[in-house]
Amino acid sequence: VFVSTNISYVLRSLGVKQLVICGGLTDQCVESAVRDACDEGFLVTLATDACVAKSETAHGRSLDAIAGYCRRKTTAEIVDELRGVAGLVEAPGAAAAAEVLARAKKHAYVRFEVTDFHAKALSKTVPARHALSGGVFMYCGALAMSANAEVLVFPEEVTAKGCPNWRLAPDWTTLQRLPWASDADRDVFRVYCGVLKGTTEAAPPLTATPRVACSRALEALKSATGLDMLAASELEFVAATRKPAEGEPVDPLFKGVDIFATLQFVKAEALGYAIAEGLLEVGVDVKTLNCEYGAGQLEITIAPQRGLAAADAAATFKTAVKEIAARQGLRATFASKPMGGVKGVGNGGHLNFSLWEGEKSAQHDPKDADGLSRTARHFLAGVLAHAPGLEALAARLGVAARVTQRRSVPAAEKAALLRRAAVLLYTPENEHFGIVPVEAMHARVPVVAANSGGPRESVVDGATGLLRPPDADAWAAAVATLLGDAAARKAMGA
Repeated sequence: VFVSTNISYVLRSLGVKQLVICGGLTDQCVESAVRDACDEGFLVTLATDACVAKSETAHGRSLDAIAGYCRRKTTAEIVDELRGVAGLVEAPGAAAAAEVLARAKKHAYVRFEVTDFHAKALSKTVPARHALSGGVFMYCGALAMSANAEVLVFPEEVTAKGCPNWRLAPDWTTLQRLPWASDADRDVFRVYCGVLKGTTEAAPPLTATPRVACSRALEALKSATGLDMLAASELEFVAATRKPAEGEPVDPLFKGVDIFATLQFVKAEALGYAIAEGLLEVGVDVKTLNCEYGAGQLEITIAPQRGLAAADAAATFKTAVKEIAARQGLRATFASKPMGGVKGVGNGGHLNFSLWEGEKSAQHDPKDADGLSRTARHFLAGVLAHAPGLEALAARLGVAARVTQRRSVPAAEKAALLRRAAVLLYTPENEHFGIVPVEAMHARVPVVAANSGGPRESVVDGATGLLRPPDADAWAAAVATLLGDAAARKAMGA
């Protein structure tokens, strides 16, 4: 039929990519139709119990002969698949996703992706032809594994149930083609998923996942206040070259300390531009690119988005950076203390956000002396109210009664605190300059500071303070020396 008619042209004009073939005779017209359709590039499923031949032997022999060309399913199995597709298309975004996948290249794949508790992407990749049917499953404890799965513990309650798989629940509104993973012959898509605590679509959702936690917090904000959050993450990372042998140490992409230097960024611009251009195609808009303070360290900022889209953008950003780097033969890490570079310099991150009521800022009041609305002041009060939670570390170390954690204080209070201080400890390593030691010396308070960065210029070791390496014992000894020698403290603070 494909040879003697224009049916192939008609089917392609209708956007048809998959065919279900049945009829008779199995070993004649049906078999030739299957072979010709596959040669034309269609994805074929043969309804085995809806075909007939002159004998069971001929029927069976023909099914075996075309096994490598097509899927072989019973009518009941095909109907079940179609029912599954129909059920999924009822979900938000599923109909649009089905249209997108139908227009994809012949070779197309979908990553069903979840983000674990380390902000690491976990996924199962499925050929697009199966993406809307059958379901995708993952080990129920996957989200709680260690960052590299080397520490793999099976809780007793999980083991007792046979370490079951749970069903991934795709949010089809997040389906996106990943340009950095696709090419001229292949489309690769990603869809963010929730997790259902079972294998059926009726199973209850797992709420202990990062994406669900973000979603519920945003819903609670909206429900209680009517406000939305506008947010963007600002994440630093280090890019490094690969050594010849896999698994050996790696070197930062560029050496030295030269923040914002154009000629440092030039060494990493191919990676930076690929990241910016790839992210733009998935709706993550890069605002700025620059080299940071550490060796091989880059900072790329992205535009803010509303609600859960901001969290999805941050997850997409991290995975894209690592994947694009890998495709260029590089490595990228967001680890807080990455390899090499300036001692003590680590990757940091900011979550920049604001609260909005429709298109109006809920935090700004032009009539207020400080420009702050009542909502903004309530928000800041809430931050201060929850600050004692930071004292958990002090409690664990047994020093809670002697430690008071304060945020930024007014100038008058800061001056009062400095007047009462015996010693000021300035812990940041490799600070650009640091105004705090200068303020302490102005108040005639001796300083103990890191022997790196700005303090090496502002603190004269042994004269106005003590410079020490980043070692707890060395700092403890320096503090003990000053606390036990009032004359030394007075001399250094003079």
